[in-house]
Amino acid sequence: MFSLSRLARSRYIVSRCLVKCYSMKSAHQKSWKAVLFDAGGVLVASPFPAFRRFENDNDLTPGTLTKVIQNAGDTGPFAKLERGEFTVPEFCEKFDDDIRKATGKEVNSRALMNEIESATQRPVYEMFDAIRCIRAENIKTALVTNNWITENQSISDYLPKNLFNEVFESCKEGKAKPDPSVYATVLSRLNVAPNDTIFLDDIGRNLKRARELGIHTIKVDQPKEALRELEALLGFPLSGYVNGTLAVKKQHRLPIDSLILYLRRTLGLNQEGPPNVRKFKHGQSNPTYFVGYGGEDLVLRKKPPGKLLASAHQVEREYKVMKAVGSVGVPVPTVLDLCEDESVLGTPFYVMKYVHGEVLIDPTLKNLTLEQRQKVYMNTIETLAKIHLVDLKACDLMDYGKHGNYISRQVARWTRQYKASQTSSIPSMERLIKWLPENLPSKDRTTIVHGDYRIDNLIFSENYDVVAVLDWELSTLGDPIADLASACFAYHIDQNLPGLRGLNGVDLESLGIPSEDECVAHYCSKMGYEQIDDWNIYIAFCFFRMAAIIQGVYKRATQGQASAENAEMIGMLTEYMSNLGWKYAEEEQTNKKSKL
Repeated sequence: MFSLSRLARSRYIVSRCLVKCYSMKSAHQKSWKAVLFDAGGVLVASPFPAFRRFENDNDLTPGTLTKVIQNAGDTGPFAKLERGEFTVPEFCEKFDDDIRKATGKEVNSRALMNEIESATQRPVYEMFDAIRCIRAENIKTALVTNNWITENQSISDYLPKNLFNEVFESCKEGKAKPDPSVYATVLSRLNVAPNDTIFLDDIGRNLKRARELGIHTIKVDQPKEALRELEALLGFPLSGYVNGTLAVKKQHRLPIDSLILYLRRTLGLNQEGPPNVRKFKHGQSNPTYFVGYGGEDLVLRKKPPGKLLASAHQVEREYKVMKAVGSVGVPVPTVLDLCEDESVLGTPFYVMKYVHGEVLIDPTLKNLTLEQRQKVYMNTIETLAKIHLVDLKACDLMDYGKHGNYISRQVARWTRQYKASQTSSIPSMERLIKWLPENLPSKDRTTIVHGDYRIDNLIFSENYDVVAVLDWELSTLGDPIADLASACFAYHIDQNLPGLRGLNGVDLESLGIPSEDECVAHYCSKMGYEQIDDWNIYIAFCFFRMAAIIQGVYKRATQGQASAENAEMIGMLTEYMSNLGWKYAEEEQTNKKSKL
């Protein structure tokens, strides 16, 4: 059986990876840790035009309202309204009285409040786009606004959800800017220092107090100009956000002039100005980009630069198989072109249409209902069966790989890949290299296999149907049960791995997530199989292959070639994966002995 010492060793590896994760993060973190945003005049329309129109409509001298508010100070009706001490009707009564005392004129400030409240529902969309770009780079954001409650709603009810790590509304907190405790409270909640923080506001006195505390400030007169200043400070673009993407780092930038020429000549696209290019976070092997150009949303996937392992990063095969299986109803993105000319972007690449939907990274699916979780997992298995039932002859894929002996060939291939990228000796990996060729599955089937089939390589619709299967790099002809084992991979790994999330230890029933046995049974019902033999062998192979892949990622990270930002951290998981693979190999040996 799997010894306690080896289990302890695996736990140590995981903890070491987490420590490495945090140390790497701090080493590469940007100098700015947080950006704070006011609402009126920054995220939504400014209230000051309403002030001017009210003054004009009531024959008041320009600036009268601001003067009345300032003269009343912290005990005046406007200050009390912002601190939540007055309702809007109470404010209007007192404010009208103050204006009458100051000017001798009768007014009805309810009209003013209606116009200001209308302005809060006119968003500055460029700011929302910028905030999403900022959050994608792991910089915290906060809403820090002086506001009031109308009909049980405040400004945050009109803004998109999940824009901010922290929301500070004066009417709910009982204190308002420029009170220094407002900024101190927000910084404390964000756990950031003043000199690591940027604050955008349209009112000078609010900015002045923030600067006195050491916060960098940007005066917002025109949102677009303020965004240009913020973009210069942060050092990355603040427009064109696409879910799941990051700004393209220097080492992964594409030659834009060459890309534009390709898009024009090959795809017939054109527009004034450069394309919107962002890099997808997900994926370790082949750099994958979102490209918005000429009214089209595209995805470009290319080989990484530098010296690569033989038979790895085969984007050409991805293009061929996606085009073939897509023609018979397997949900894949529509592929548009394969470019093997390295002079265009440095390495071969292909272009496909961007598929709108959701990639579910966390296998616990915490934000879904029980019924939705069940549907996700059942649809995942049904889509896998659809792939395995593809008619190879009808799709002209009979020559896409060798027929038979898939696991044996795969073990040999990944042994070679592992040896070519090996950086240290891992005992469990060496044992698997010896054990797997001597313990192959008893049955040998041949279908199209995806090679890396997991929930996070799928795109789901709003109804949680599978609309696209991604990342076909490892696809070939082979044993479909190896794909099924890959689909069940998450059941065997822990929840807290850096870069990978599992279901081991999760209460599946309470979440409505089918068990591994239920998924396997559902697959068998779709494929017409009675049962799956040698399951532990397939799982052991799955972990062996993952260990070899991760080792390759780690080796490329040491050479500066890896695609994902956390590649070096994830590469440290090789031993964790091989230890788990050997655990299932030992279980298989125990099972065989018990049957003798």
